[in-house]
Amino acid sequence: MKRRDFIRLTFGLFTSVALFEFPNKLFAQEDNLYLRSLELLNNRDKFFGRDYFSFIVMGDSHKNDKVLKKAFELARSYDPMFVLFTGDMTNDGYEFEYKDFLNMCNILKDVPIFPIIGNHEIRNSTKALYERYMGPLNYTISIDKLDLKLVCIDNSEGIVRKDQHYFLDKELTDGCKIQFVAMHEPPSYEDWWIHSYYKGNKEVIDIVSKHQVNAVFQGHIHLYDHKVIKGVNYYISGGAGGRIYALNFGDPSYNILRVKVTKGVVSVEELQLRNFFDADKLLT
Repeated sequence: MKRRDFIRLTFGLFTSVALFEFPNKLFAQEDNLYLRSLELLNNRDKFFGRDYFSFIVMGDSHKNDKVLKKAFELARSYDPMFVLFTGDMTNDGYEFEYKDFLNMCNILKDVPIFPIIGNHEIRNSTKALYERYMGPLNYTISIDKLDLKLVCIDNSEGIVRKDQHYFLDKELTDGCKIQFVAMHEPPSYEDWWIHSYYKGNKEVIDIVSKHQVNAVFQGHIHLYDHKVIKGVNYYISGGAGGRIYALNFGDPSYNILRVKVTKGVVSVEELQLRNFFDADKLLT
């Protein structure tokens, strides 16, 4: 199977590989969500160009399939290039929960979904089980055709370590016009002091600011919020099913984000599920 060379992938912490050809067996039924999504992404390249493309961000479904189903249906209706899921697709990290989530992903049909590990994935399990069903812990997707780079980082333990700082800095150095970073927990900053990570957060903020990343996406907190930190837009979207709770910031609602890139200009829109579906049915 010959692959187009517009996607370059980096995974793990130190291994950078350009993948232009994959054997068919890598995409067998037993392969993880990440590998399946790479295949789908390669098949969707002809539908997107630098003038316009979009993707969806969501997270924290916590086995609430009723809300997740609606979130996936709404995402699919926009025909995005891919969906980015910022973690906590399980509630306890059990194997059956991963299988259930993969079954729910069928709602998206041919739309790729790229997962990020959350703290609930290691609640009663291991990262190895996550890697088996979902994919790598730290990785980069670069789409040269779109001058796009997405760097995903594992901070499921409430920390970003020095080797991850190096990885992040290295991945953001080649000057892509459109660059995004994603992880599960938001950084501890001002009123984002609750349910946030603080070990290694200052270094991440400095690296992201140095490279003037277009946006950083996170989940973990079950609401929507937006903050500008050192000139960079940070977004929380943790409203794909987990119990919603009100804090002294943000919008406590079930939500997903629609990210649009139009001729190099990035815009992010919160889509509240209650504006598209019966809110009472979502809560029962």
